[in-house]
Amino acid sequence: MDTPNCYDARIVDCNCLFGPWPRADLDTSLDTVTRLLAGAHIHHAMIASLRAATYEHRSGNAEAREACAGRGDLTPAAGLVLGRTVDAAAETSQIADAGFPLLRLFREYQGWPMDYRPFEQVLSVAAERELVLMVAALLPGDITALGRLLTQIPCSVVVTGVNTSHTPLVAEAIAVGRDVPGMHFETSRLEGIDTIDVMARELGAQRLVFGTALPFQYPTSAVMLVAGSSLSESEKAAVFGKNLAALLNRADLA
Repeated sequence: MDTPNCYDARIVDCNCLFGPWPRADLDTSLDTVTRLLAGAHIHHAMIASLRAATYEHRSGNAEAREACAGRGDLTPAAGLVLGRTVDAAAETSQIADAGFPLLRLFREYQGWPMDYRPFEQVLSVAAERELVLMVAALLPGDITALGRLLTQIPCSVVVTGVNTSHTPLVAEAIAVGRDVPGMHFETSRLEGIDTIDVMARELGAQRLVFGTALPFQYPTSAVMLVAGSSLSESEKAAVFGKNLAALLNRADLA
């Protein structure tokens, strides 16, 4: 369902997927995803292929690049099937060489822990190449482990999956985030009444990055989480797009 244009800021989605998915009752096609983005008045999306999340990242990344070709509303994000990657450092370097601004590491589908040597290799290359990473926190302790890694290997990471209900991770995110400035948090599951306000107050609104989790969540809900918060207009604009633009060094997204 479309939402009225409730906020005038340029909205950029960092967490958007499309492509093959085994559940027949969920439409994950590019046409449906882009229609839902437009209906929620989201101007641009960093979009990755579900093939690169669950099956094979090289063909999936090519699929994402092809989907974005000639479009001004989409930028391809890369994926990496880390559990099947023999040389994680080399694969990460190839992704950076290909010009992908964002590399997604899908722990939620691949099952590897934060304490995982291939992940450390990815972090090292990302730090050297100034490549922004996105990775999911799944369980208590994940953000703590990630924070320790980022203290040793400073780079920019956007953490998804932080929530207040199913696996409460907000308190851990704040405790770790205070000490790790390179850690940012994606907003789609910050569903409590004042969770975004608390995160912004404790860490600064500049640490929050807007995402929808399309096609698994409706984008209108993600927009309303930010638009309905008590953040100032300038803070909302930062969360909706300016923070991601700064992270990716993409002035055109702001």
